Amino acid sequence: MAVKKLNWCRTCGKQYKVCYTCQNVKSYMPYRIICDTAAHYQIFLLIQEYRKGIITKETALEMLRVIPLEVGEEKTFLPDVQKCLQEICEADVQTITKAQKSDVTLKDTNKVEVKKQKNKGGTE
Repeated sequence: MAVKKLNWCRTCGKQYKVCYTCQNVKSYMPYRIICDTAAHYQIFLLIQEYRKGIITKETALEMLRVIPLEVGEEKTFLPDVQKCLQEICEADVQTITKAQKSDVTLKDTNKVEVKKQKNKGGTE
């Protein structure tokens, strides 16, 4: 029987066992080598892309909203991960503040309705 290697999740810090197959894949790196769950791997990638400047706060926030996390799960993440996620979530507050100052009506945090304005020619 192959010995399972212990690894630690780069998102939450939890130790987990990596299967023999994942340890020995040479053509690509399975997510199980970096994180314990697929959702944590998505968080890991999102943070990497955000920190490298590949994506903006707003894009990161949109991506974060579709990652399936349990309620309060972010509290189990490593401090650096929590800090970065908090910084990304600040984009939501800033977007709402800017929207309230402009011609935009917020219906809820995921839907924005823009008020129609007439052009100089009188059309919408």
